[in-house]
Amino acid sequence: MVTVVLDVLGAEFGHAAARWARAAAGILGAPTDPTTVEAWGRGIGVSSGALRGWCRAAGVRAKPSLDFARMLRAVVQAGERGWDPQNVLDVVDDRTLRRLLVLSGFTAPVHTAWRPTAEHFLEAQRFVREPMNLRAVIALLCRQGVVSRGWAGARLESEGQAVRQQPVLASKWFTVASAVEGTPGETRFDDS
Repeated sequence: MVTVVLDVLGAEFGHAAARWARAAAGILGAPTDPTTVEAWGRGIGVSSGALRGWCRAAGVRAKPSLDFARMLRAVVQAGERGWDPQNVLDVVDDRTLRRLLVLSGFTAPVHTAWRPTAEHFLEAQRFVREPMNLRAVIALLCRQGVVSRGWAGARLESEGQAVRQQPVLASKWFTVASAVEGTPGETRFDDS
């Protein structure tokens, strides 16, 4: 029996979009806010040059991609800690914080009981608008349980992409296909 690890996101959305989505979602659990592309790269285990190359291949600039990832991280962590962007984001200047909030589509005052959701952020944000990248990150976040399957399915099906329920390894980047037991939508391999 042979077990093969497949990059399912790459097969569904293209490898450049899948790499970008994995990089953006790669900092969701980071204990600190990566304020530079270099820190982002260190956090996900790649060089800043490679990360810039991934962004370029996906048709987006690195800085807006970093801001997208930082705000997505802040929103996801708000579910655990409460919405307090000054303490989740490493931002000193009020103008920078205001810019990040506006580009995220957030208009509520910072210190309110309101909590943004990942779904709200993904619909309202203006950092990254390239459709294939957004579809790839939505599918990845759905598989990680960050966004609801129903919400993700509605967004992806409108673009002709279905959300498949597939097993996800600890890294949540890959799925496993087995020579003996495959799941629907997976390719089965045989070593004979």
